[in-house]
Amino acid sequence: MKLGAKFFMGMSNPVDAELWMKTLESIFDVIECSENKKLRIAVFLLKGKVADWWISFQSRYPDPSIMTWTIFKEAFYETYYPPFYLDAKQNEFLRLVQGSMSVAEYHVKFVELSKYASALVAEERDRCRRFEQGLRVEIWPMVIAHGHQNFGMLVEATLRVETSIREGSNQGAQVTF
Repeated sequence: MKLGAKFFMGMSNPVDAELWMKTLESIFDVIECSENKKLRIAVFLLKGKVADWWISFQSRYPDPSIMTWTIFKEAFYETYYPPFYLDAKQNEFLRLVQGSMSVAEYHVKFVELSKYASALVAEERDRCRRFEQGLRVEIWPMVIAHGHQNFGMLVEATLRVETSIREGSNQGAQVTF
C-alpha cells in the first residue's frame, strides 16, 4: 500500500481497471514479487462486487492450486477491460488529428492512444508518419520536408514550427499602418 496499491471495487470505467493493473504490475516489479504472491495480493485488493466476481470465477476451477497470476490477469482484463473498449480506443487513435489542440496537447493524446494501436506504430518510422498525418495543414508541410525518422526529434521540430507560426502571427498583429 505504501507503494501506491489501492483496493479495486470495479469502477465502470475500463481506464480505472487498466490503471489499477498497471500500478500493481509496477509494484510487483519493484518488490520482485513471485507469481503466487502476485495472485494473493491482487485478490486481497479486490473489494465489493469485484471480490464476488473473483469468487464466482474461481469456483469454475475445482482445484484452486492451478489458479495462476496469468489466469487472473486474463480474466480480469476480459471482465473489466473488454475488447470493445480497446477497439474503440484504437479507432480513436486512427481518427486522431491535431485540430484545435496545440502540438504539445496533440503529442500527449497521440502517445496516450498509441498504446492501443501498437502494431501500427511499432516502428519509429511508422510512429513518425502517423504523427505527421494528424498535424494541422499549416504545420504539416514544414515538418514533413525534413523526413524525421526519430519521434522525439519530430515532436521537437513540430513544436518549433508551431512556435514560429504563432510568433509570426503575433508580430503581424502588432504592425500598424
